[in-house]
Amino acid sequence: MRSVGKKVASKKAADWFINHFPLLGGLASCFKIIENQNFCWKNEIKIAAVDVTKAEIYVNPAAGLNFEELKFVLAHEFLHAGLNHHERRQGRNAFIWNVACDFVINSWLYEMNVGKMPQDILFDEDLKNMSAEEI
Repeated sequence: MRSVGKKVASKKAADWFINHFPLLGGLASCFKIIENQNFCWKNEIKIAAVDVTKAEIYVNPAAGLNFEELKFVLAHEFLHAGLNHHERRQGRNAFIWNVACDFVINSWLYEMNVGKMPQDILFDEDLKNMSAEEI
């Protein structure tokens, strides 16, 4: 686990939103950031995941994200919660729904220039301006 000063890098990245993006900062203040490589390995979390019901975001330290990539990834997870994706699934296949939501969120974050998009992230410019339901 990498540290920036006395704070873990992902915690510092989460705190960044409070000063720069008030809406995402409000969401950031509600979630506990957990960096645990064993937990991520056991739960097949390659980069990060969110559990809205537990108000926890899991970041895999083995992903090797730099600060700008952490900002992108955390904003991504905050938006899953803020856009109520867990409730909007409404019986759809969980994997396909999550992929559709990922395309939407990543497009927005890219457009907003929030952090830096990590490699191997779901992104397709042809899906720009589409909702998860449309995708």
